[in-house]
Amino acid sequence: MNRPLIIVLLLLPAFLHAQSALKTFQRSLAFSSRQQKNMLFFADSTESPPDSMRSAKALQKDKSYLVVSGFPEQAQVFMNRDKMLPGDTPRSIRTGRWVLGTIPVHRTELPAGVYNVAVSKSGYESQSFKLWLKPAETTKLTVTLKPKSRTKALAYSLLYPGAGQFYSERNPAAIAFMVLETCALAGIALSTKELESKLIEFDDARYRYRANIDLQLMDDYYAEVESKYAQVKDVERIRDNFIIAAVSVYVLNLMDVYLFWPFKHLKVQPSVHSTGSIFDGSPKAPRWAVRLSFAM
Repeated sequence: MNRPLIIVLLLLPAFLHAQSALKTFQRSLAFSSRQQKNMLFFADSTESPPDSMRSAKALQKDKSYLVVSGFPEQAQVFMNRDKMLPGDTPRSIRTGRWVLGTIPVHRTELPAGVYNVAVSKSGYESQSFKLWLKPAETTKLTVTLKPKSRTKALAYSLLYPGAGQFYSERNPAAIAFMVLETCALAGIALSTKELESKLIEFDDARYRYRANIDLQLMDDYYAEVESKYAQVKDVERIRDNFIIAAVSVYVLNLMDVYLFWPFKHLKVQPSVHSTGSIFDGSPKAPRWAVRLSFAM
């Protein structure tokens, strides 16, 4: 048999195997190139890739938008998170309380997630609740604050002088009434304790006077009884003065909180109805308080 033919027959299987391996390698390169192009497309595209092709970190970085309107205007809107999420930075969101803006708050971009929200303005009842900002959605929040009530301030002052003044944001008057009432009550407590001590001393002196059988010491014992009785009356008078002071401060506190109400000019906004829900894991907020709606 011809030697060249034998060599060709021996090398033919190796050649065919090498050709098959080369084709397989070319197909794998083509597939890898297509996959890389697809990933680049998703990275550069304005549309979000499917969730199955995105990492948890990328999902946490999704942005949402918030619009806040309501009553009264210029009410401050505070927001914060309980804790940072992976991918957050101190500049993007803080763990402390920070001011988002004042009503009306125009379309503001925020990381998606659950936020603690507080809305407040002088003369109005503050509101606090949790709000869930969904990824890639615009949340429209309408908040109506209720004006503070003189009756509620009076009720607070009935509990303790100065509490109603704090509620009505008259802090100097509140501190003054609280300090005066606290001092008066402390004086009553201390003088009552001192009076009990003086009464014991008076009873002891009277007992010694009655038990005395020595006529020469009778005048001395009687003088001691009179002295102890005078001390009892002095301490009793001091205690009574503290009681009068406490009652006077209490009554003046009620008159002050009712007569000098600082928010007479505030107006009441008509109620609004809720069109959404608040994410708080607790009983829902009052229907008149918050209105939510979502828009893509």
